[in-house]
Formats: sequence, structure tokens, C-alpha cells
Amino acid sequence: KAAGVGVNKEEKMDEYNQANSPSLICNDFDKDLTELHEIVARWVVSITTDTADHVSALKQAILNDIARLCQFFGSEGVMSCILPQILAFLNDRKDWQLRAALCKNLPSVCAIVGRAATEQFVVPCVETALIDDEEMVVSSALLCLSSLVETGLLTRIVLLGVNPKNSSGTSTSNKTNESKLTAKDQSRKGILQKYSPLLVYPSDEVRYAASSLFATCSRTVGFPDDEVLILPILRPFLRHDGSRSLLYTDGILSSLLPPLCKKYLRGIPLDISSRYFIQIREYHSSDEDQFDCFIDGVRSFLSMHRRGVQRDRNAENNGTLRVIHDKIESMLRLSCTVHVPNQKHVELITDPKPLWCD
Repeated sequence: KAAGVGVNKEEKMDEYNQANSPSLICNDFDKDLTELHEIVARWVVSITTDTADHVSALKQAILNDIARLCQFFGSEGVMSCILPQILAFLNDRKDWQLRAALCKNLPSVCAIVGRAATEQFVVPCVETALIDDEEMVVSSALLCLSSLVETGLLTRIVLLGVNPKNSSGTSTSNKTNESKLTAKDQSRKGILQKYSPLLVYPSDEVRYAASSLFATCSRTVGFPDDEVLILPILRPFLRHDGSRSLLYTDGILSSLLPPLCKKYLRGIPLDISSRYFIQIREYHSSDEDQFDCFIDGVRSFLSMHRRGVQRDRNAENNGTLRVIHDKIESMLRLSCTVHVPNQKHVELITDPKPLWCD
């Protein structure tokens, strides 16, 4: 019993010495890391919000190494600081290279923020890039979606919509069934259906990127879902009734219909009686519904494209008016600082001799 009491006393003495002894190591890691986060965040915000033309190279440099920057900030820091700043690059209509670089490097950011944030915040912004005027921006956005599908950051609802069985288009035989769908369901189409006309876009890079997206989605969903859900969306844009054996990039690309004319992207209405659409009808002569799906899909995409172009023009005009207004304001402020000489000062300049001199 005496030995036990001695051991307890020694343990109490050790605890007392540890509690009262000065700490040899000062652990301020969390505090220092927080301060460093704040410093870097201020630096990032300063660069990303600068609208000068010479800052574009710095913005692209940030995007090219965005993966390490996201690892430094972590998920919460990316959501609060990095993601809102870089997504605003899509509003820069003067620098298409910056918009393309953003789409190219977005998958690195999405890997940090996760699937939910990607579908809620990133995908709607990428969709605006899919109707961009610049071909390289559109192709970069399609490749971005392909990368997101490969990494499992997009669900089937985002890709195929809420009614995948009806995602092959609005053919004449499905008019009755389509009328029963609510407006909300009709508006929630999948990415593949909404932007399938990019398969006949008048650009080789865009058609290749669109074929790659469809091939990636086919590999991801696997058999038999690729044949049941994806192939019906693809068939209206193929020269023949394809099978799942061609659901790879080169196979899809070699089977596509001829590309659209660029004049339709400039706002000219579709002419169904033109030589191009007569040729498309001949390819779908065995199934008229596929031709109807093709026309409906192209019309829907061109409508979105025209709205996007009009929105960009309005934003550009508003920006030009804002610049003119700012210049006028600066000129008015400058005029207020100019001091006009009074009459006495003018008289002294014209006749500097005093009266008594005469």
C-alpha cells in the first residue's frame, strides 16, 4: 500500500511539472497557415479582378497551375475564394484564350470541390461556354465535360436528363406523349441531348470533342445502357443506323452527317428546302422520325446560340457605354480642377505696365 501511494505521488509530480514547465516548442502552425491563406487570397483576388489587358497572361498562369493552388486552399478555400473568381473569367468576352484556358483547367478544381458543387455551380457555367462564338472555347468546354465524366463527377441525370427514355428527340410519333410531360421535365434535358447538334458543328475540333464526349459517356454507362440511352440521342446525327460497335471517338466521327453551314450560326433561319437538308433527309429516308429529331435538335441549339450571342452583344454594348460614361465623368472632374484667370489677370498680361508709369 505504501508503494502504491509513492507511485501516485510520483505521477502527480510529473503531471504538475508538465503543466507548469515552459513549452520548448511554440505550435502556431494553424495560425500561420491561416495568415498565409489570407495573403495568397488577397493576391489572387487582386489579379483575377483586374480588368487590364496585360493581366490576361497572369490569369492564364494561375489557371495553368490551378491544381496546386486548390490543394493549398483546400475544399472550403476553393469554394469561397478560388472558384467564384475564376468562373467570372467567362464574362471576359474580349479574351477567348482566357475562357478556353478556364474550361481546360476546370476539372482540377472540380476534383477538389466534389460532385455536388460541380453539378450545381460549374456545369451551368460550362454550358454557357458550349454556345460561345469561338470554336476553341466550345471544344475546350466539351473536353472539360469529358474529363468530368471520366472522373465520375457528373451523374446520369446531368448527362441524360430526368426522362432518358424520351431523350432521343421530339419526333412526330411522340407528340402525344410529349404533351403529357410537364414544362419542368421538358426543360430539364440532359447535356447530351441539348448539345448533340455540336456533332454537326462547322468545326473539326468541335465535332471531334463532341464525339469524344459521347464516347466517354458510352464507356462510363456501359452495356446495355449505352445502346438504350445514348445511341438514340446519337442516331439522328449519323449517316446510317449505327450500333454500339461504333461508340468510340473515331467510330462516331467517321459516321457523322455533313456539318452545318456557318451562316446558320450567324442567325440566318433554317431552310428545310435547301440542298443541305435535302441531303440529310436522304440519309434518313428509311426513318422520317430521325430527320424530325435532327431538325428539332438543330433548331433548339441555334435558338440557344442566338440568345447567347445577343446576351454577349448587350453586355459588350453596356460595357462600351460604361466606358464612355466613365470618360465623360473623368473629363468633368478634370474641368472642375482647371482655374480660369479672372479679368484683372488678363489685363495684367496684356498690359503689364502700371498706370503711374505713363
